[in-house]
Amino acid sequence: MNRPPRFPAGLVLYPHSFRNWSGETRVPHVWTCAPVTPQDVVTLANWAHAEGWRLRPAGKAHNWSPLVVDEDTGGEVLLVDTTQYLTRVRVHACEPDGSGSVTAETGVTVEALLSALEAAGQGLTAVPATGEPTLGGVLAVGAHGAGVPAPGEQPSPGSSFGSLSDRVLSLTAVVWNADRGGYELRVFDRTDAESGPLLTCLGRMFLTEVTLRTEPDRRLRCVSHCEARASDVFAAPAERRPGSFAELLERTGRAELLWWPFTDTTWIKSWSVTPVKPELSREVDSPYNYSFTDRLPEEASELVRKIVRGQGELTPAFCAAQSESIRAGLAATAAHDLWGWSKNLLLYLRPSALRMTTNGYAVVTARGEVQRGVSEFQSFLADLVERYRERGEYPMNGPLEIRVTGTDTAPGADPLLSPVRPDPDHPEWDVAVWLDVVTLPGTPSSGPFYREIEEWVFTTFTGDRGVVRPEWSKGWAYTDGRGPWSNARVIAETIPEAFPDWSAVCAALTSLDPHAVFDSAFVSGLLHGPSLVGARR
Repeated sequence: MNRPPRFPAGLVLYPHSFRNWSGETRVPHVWTCAPVTPQDVVTLANWAHAEGWRLRPAGKAHNWSPLVVDEDTGGEVLLVDTTQYLTRVRVHACEPDGSGSVTAETGVTVEALLSALEAAGQGLTAVPATGEPTLGGVLAVGAHGAGVPAPGEQPSPGSSFGSLSDRVLSLTAVVWNADRGGYELRVFDRTDAESGPLLTCLGRMFLTEVTLRTEPDRRLRCVSHCEARASDVFAAPAERRPGSFAELLERTGRAELLWWPFTDTTWIKSWSVTPVKPELSREVDSPYNYSFTDRLPEEASELVRKIVRGQGELTPAFCAAQSESIRAGLAATAAHDLWGWSKNLLLYLRPSALRMTTNGYAVVTARGEVQRGVSEFQSFLADLVERYRERGEYPMNGPLEIRVTGTDTAPGADPLLSPVRPDPDHPEWDVAVWLDVVTLPGTPSSGPFYREIEEWVFTTFTGDRGVVRPEWSKGWAYTDGRGPWSNARVIAETIPEAFPDWSAVCAALTSLDPHAVFDSAFVSGLLHGPSLVGARR
């Protein structure tokens, strides 16, 4: 590993071993620097341009897809760690209507940002389940939470049911200035059309600071349901069964659904805006209130060990054990019915949870199509799992996770690469159904299994039904032998066709960084062609 030549004085350089959250991407000994100020990032960019190096923005690595680095990364690549110093947060005074804003550097974690907002009486409508990712990381992929407005709900000023990228009011990025012949900090307002490609940039650009819209913090109630049978939750719309997922969504607007294969059980969490504590709710004053999800019971842990050693036939027992551990854990910790400030209910998955891998897709469709979509998908998935079992294969040993959000609707430029970017030809497509199928990393036959799922999703939700886009942080573009991010046809055709003006967006990102200082082989292959992406495996 060659030491970076003529490295800028005053900036500390050190080797670092990169490991993503699931452990599937590991790169030992990558040269790394932690800039103290945004201007330090400019210094690094101009140094990299002069020396022929590339910079990769790095946060907490809570990601599955290799958007930061991949296993083939080497040579002249420098990781730029945002988490040590680029963490400043300034919460601004509220507007007369109660809405507010916050300016934060991109290395701050979601949890730290929410804590600062909570202290100022502000909050966000929905966020990812874990607070570990950095602000820059969640904006890069258009990360999301769960929720659409409940019937009759009047969204508070500043609220947003789309991606977190949709909250951006302005941003500061490091871009090339041709007149000056160097990189510099430039502020982009949301009203500026040039901001569109930057709002969800896949790590292709370096954002140092953003200002987000906020809303008055609210008390939420989160109720867990484990008694609903999958056959009712996923019933076809024509059956009009009580307890369907769409019925729950219509009552609360905010819900997450987990279903384990080989079982008829589900875990559904539903959130509702509840200003006054209900008598039966337990008040909580900190996040991560499902401690039983941080570790497996001894029985389930033993099943994991046997499964990874080749005893796939134990998968049904493992899925049943996972489901039962949720039921028992909720009872043991009195976590069925919780109430508190938004941060403490929206953050519920610790980074220390069991490391699983997952695919991810956003189906942008009409709200009235949600039940049909989830019913058909679960039916297909259950049949697929059974077909594999008949062959003695068990590629899925975790849950199916489903969440529903709105699309990006804030004024100004659209986040052009956001998975929930509105479709201009279909204004009726007002929600996104997020589909994630979870399994242990390295599970045999998972590659072909995920490839079949992907083909079904892309070919089913087409035409007037909706459009499918990848959840950038997770798995997509599967082939049987090489797993995710390796299907040349999906990368070159299917994904670009799902985003209006794909080529123009890619060209705009290139114009802001024409020397590819913030590029990587993987990201370049994704945006401009599959040859480099497919070569990584």
